[in-house]
Amino acid sequence: DSSGNQSGLVLCAGEQAKMQAFYCPVLGSAPRWSSFLDSITEELEEKDRSEDANNMDIGGQTGGTIYEDYKFLTRSDIDSLGIQNLVGTPLLRGYMHGFFIDIGLYNRI
Repeated sequence: DSSGNQSGLVLCAGEQAKMQAFYCPVLGSAPRWSSFLDSITEELEEKDRSEDANNMDIGGQTGGTIYEDYKFLTRSDIDSLGIQNLVGTPLLRGYMHGFFIDIGLYNRI
């Protein structure tokens, strides 16, 4: 800013009538009048670090997706397994060009 302080506040002129204000903590700290942004940013960083630590596997890699306990099957996979009767039931979740099936059920088939 004009006083020589470096802050993470970025003002952008857009096509709107009002200036757009963005806070980017990588560029600097929040201005004195909005110091609450720094505390919010710190809380979010701590939350991300704790979630990353909780999602680490034995090898230290972060992972854990929503569908890690599911197997993706295409329509041809379903036909070859002979489970066409499960299409449209909660046992097969339709997704894009195929289906997700619970890995336990898949292993039993």
